[in-house]
Amino acid sequence: MMPLSATPPMHALSTRPPALPLSTQSPIAPLSPRAPRNSLRHGHGPDAAELDPGRIGVAGLEHARPPSLDAFERTLAEARRDGEIRDAARALTSQALVLPVLQQLRAGSLAWGPFRDNEAAKAFAPLLDQAISDRIAASPRLGVTERIEERLRARTQPSASTQGRALA
Repeated sequence: MMPLSATPPMHALSTRPPALPLSTQSPIAPLSPRAPRNSLRHGHGPDAAELDPGRIGVAGLEHARPPSLDAFERTLAEARRDGEIRDAARALTSQALVLPVLQQLRAGSLAWGPFRDNEAAKAFAPLLDQAISDRIAASPRLGVTERIEERLRARTQPSASTQGRALA
């Protein structure tokens, strides 16, 4: 049996390499070379004027600033405008093309049996016709809505001559 003093230390029996100091393991770089890692918490370190707002603090990685807010707002306004044009085209198709056809069908051949002179049918038929015409107009299979949307978009986009006048 081996005497206790001859046993190797516990860390020597471990298969893992010894831990490195915390400063070399951290992926976060110090804010400046003279400031220790958590110096801002203790009131030491660089002034706010010395900090670079374009750098996020990850060692060696610098990221570009985010795109300007104006570009984001322009993109958002364009998406809203496209959505409004699409909604207007669907509403026009629904009101001007599909709804009159449904109303004529209801007044003609569909007025039979229990649906003929019922008060509920008279009260709610226009609502049902409107809902059905909206669903038909929103269908991707109806090419008329897409054509109307293209025409509306062409009319709302400023031409090159009007843009030149606006800039002058």
